[in-house]
Amino acid sequence: MKMLRIEAKKEVQDRINAKYASIRERRKGIKVRPNKLMILCLTFEFLNRWVVQAIDSRYGYFLMDKFNFSSVNYSTLSCCQAVWLCFQQAFLYGFIVRSCGVPIPYLALAGTIIEMIGYFLMASSSIVAWTVVGSTLLWMGYAFATPTSSSIISTTNAPEVQGKVLSWNNSCQQISLIVSPMVLSAIYSANRDATYYSCMVVSFLAFVVMCFIIAMPNSKQFGKVNVLELPVSDKPSTEMKEDVKSGESKNDEVSKDISESVIDTVVVAPVVAAPISSTPENQQTS
Repeated sequence: MKMLRIEAKKEVQDRINAKYASIRERRKGIKVRPNKLMILCLTFEFLNRWVVQAIDSRYGYFLMDKFNFSSVNYSTLSCCQAVWLCFQQAFLYGFIVRSCGVPIPYLALAGTIIEMIGYFLMASSSIVAWTVVGSTLLWMGYAFATPTSSSIISTTNAPEVQGKVLSWNNSCQQISLIVSPMVLSAIYSANRDATYYSCMVVSFLAFVVMCFIIAMPNSKQFGKVNVLELPVSDKPSTEMKEDVKSGESKNDEVSKDISESVIDTVVVAPVVAAPISSTPENQQTS
């Protein structure tokens, strides 16, 4: 009887494994479909990384050339700003999004505005204190904006393709980090203040891109809730309708297959239990 139970359990497990294997095979065939929202997020990521690269690659030289700022003072300033960034991203960002209920795209929009103000102060000020304030504002704005693209992409694509789309997002980061230092160095050689005025323009472009994202249906929930779980708005775009329907049909297929696996397990169980009740001990008792 023990052998029968082991064989029955193995049969059930094999059937469940076969079901999940077929589900995994179907998931491999799901293709990434670039849409308007994805392209906007990737563009925003590229622009936002460009903005911060201007301070990463040039700011130390800028302070030394314009204000004779020592390297020790610059290192101290960078450490203090890094500590603030850790606090802002670890605690303040989550508090604003979760406790205050501010939508992630709206917070990113505010971040781009703060970036523009920071760059204006850095480029136009003739006093080092205002330049330091401007660079601190820049990092604050960047901290509000930088999680946006990855958050939105994670909640607007099927789980099966999130890794691939996030790799595209990271590629946009790296392309920006490759191109921007060369361009910014050329601008700095011609006019150091123009380096940061040009980044104000890039921040403005990021602001415009985020406005397009906010104008999309259900944008207040982007980055917080899976878009496939959201109700269709009154006037959704055709593209969004197709994405939602496609996601629902895929989720239904996966749920159906898993349910069938569970049903198979339940149906087989009584067949295994029947012989167990008729053991020699039970026969003697009867």
